[in-house]
Amino acid sequence: MMQDDSFTLPSRRTTTTVDHAEHVHSELLSQTAAKQAYDHHHQATIPTRREPETIKLEDQPLADDQRALLAEFERRRRARQIHVSTDDVEVKANLRRLEEPICLFGEGPAERRERLRNLISRLSDDEIAQKLRKKEEDDRRIETTKEEATWYHQGPDELQVARYWIAQYSLPRAKERIQRLKDYVAIPEVHRTSKIQELYRRLRGTSLHCSQVGDTRPLFYCEFSPNDQMLAVSSRSGLCKLWTVPDCRPIRTLRGHTIDACCISWHPQSTLTQDPGVINLASSAFDGSVKLWNLESDEPIAEIEGHAPFRVSKVRFHPSGRFLGTA
Repeated sequence: MMQDDSFTLPSRRTTTTVDHAEHVHSELLSQTAAKQAYDHHHQATIPTRREPETIKLEDQPLADDQRALLAEFERRRRARQIHVSTDDVEVKANLRRLEEPICLFGEGPAERRERLRNLISRLSDDEIAQKLRKKEEDDRRIETTKEEATWYHQGPDELQVARYWIAQYSLPRAKERIQRLKDYVAIPEVHRTSKIQELYRRLRGTSLHCSQVGDTRPLFYCEFSPNDQMLAVSSRSGLCKLWTVPDCRPIRTLRGHTIDACCISWHPQSTLTQDPGVINLASSAFDGSVKLWNLESDEPIAEIEGHAPFRVSKVRFHPSGRFLGTA
């Protein structure tokens, strides 16, 4: 009997424990399901605080005054980034391209520059390219076309006669010069090189033979006479002087210019076949004066007009001696 009780009591206790555990588990499952259903219901019906605020800001349109204020802030930001030239002439030119008045009453260069900046900030990129940059490109293209264009100026009949005469004088001499060049090229290179080396040796042996102060002011120009026996110099004092070669003794002082004498040039046949009493020299000055000299007087024998008030920096006789060029 004792053994039978020991076997039946544990069986009843185990059955009671299992039934209680299943009951507790079912209650927990039902509570969990109820809580999930409750949470799901509240999440679907009660929105969070962030969602209505976000939807409200996105859905509400901006007022007209707010939109205008934002546009003004954006324009001012663009204006600060725009670079405007400090050259008042260029600023006026840009205002003229924008069809705006180039100057307002009481407006200075700084105010005009700021007005241009504000006007440009109100334009779009396309409008800026159309009104400002396109105009600059057109002006640049027109200037380039003007520089490349060929133009003609009808000269007098005397100029045509002179050009024909110069051509007839120069073409035969040009032909002789080209023939001499061909003859020189025909010489073997060894002989040509030896002549050049001989010239270099002579130049390295050159030394100062004589020195002379030409004037109290700086000298502008000097030129040897065709026979290499005289030297003519021009000075900032307005004086032109003749010196002997090689001892540099003064021969004559030519007084005629009242301002800096720029250049002095010899007639091609002076001191050779030219009469000393006629034109042997020509000189020019800063005031546009061009004077002609002989070898017998300290005063000019003639003067060429038409250059004043511009400087004549250079004068030169044509190799024939018939014409005088001025620059």
